[in-house]
Amino acid sequence: VGYLQRRLRRHGYYHGRINGVDSPELREAIGSYRASAGLSSEDAVDLELFRALVTRSTDLQISVEPEAARPLVEILSSADSYERGERLELDIRAGQNGYLTCFYTDQDGQLLRFFPNRFQDDGYVTVDTVVEIPGSMPFELTASERGTSERVNCFLTSQDVLRELPEPVRSADFENLGSASIVDLRQEIHNTVGGEVEEAELEIRVQN
Repeated sequence: VGYLQRRLRRHGYYHGRINGVDSPELREAIGSYRASAGLSSEDAVDLELFRALVTRSTDLQISVEPEAARPLVEILSSADSYERGERLELDIRAGQNGYLTCFYTDQDGQLLRFFPNRFQDDGYVTVDTVVEIPGSMPFELTASERGTSERVNCFLTSQDVLRELPEPVRSADFENLGSASIVDLRQEIHNTVGGEVEEAELEIRVQN
């Protein structure tokens, strides 16, 4: 179900949460997508549906305006806002080959690195790679228990910048990086790679 939600969202038919739970909204999206793909318009989940989702272009939406150039790194969230303590589901897309490094700033302003990590220690990604967080990796990021907004920052660089950053940024994943801030870290990354940095930032909004 989670796979269907992600695929249908990328095709522009599903706009709900990616939570692995069947729903009338998902069933409506399945029916609409099947009709657009020339399949029967029922909400059946079958081999024909999966084949269409995998092989058809995601550029299905008609627009009267030219599509804006996509950024070279994007962070997509499964929801516009989260409940307190809710598990986060993120898709991070790379628009070019490079090394991806991602950080989380929590409700106390503390910074930690969550990608690459001990479960996937190679941060190299190729064009149009989508890194699912957490995906199959056995960890969780959760929204603030206090209802405070938090942030995700991802950097895409042409060289493996993580090897050049100071301790404990280089070796510690999922750990508080002490007095480090995203502002200082951003400057450190730019200094290391000579300005060739693509960055995406996402605010994690929490319902009050």
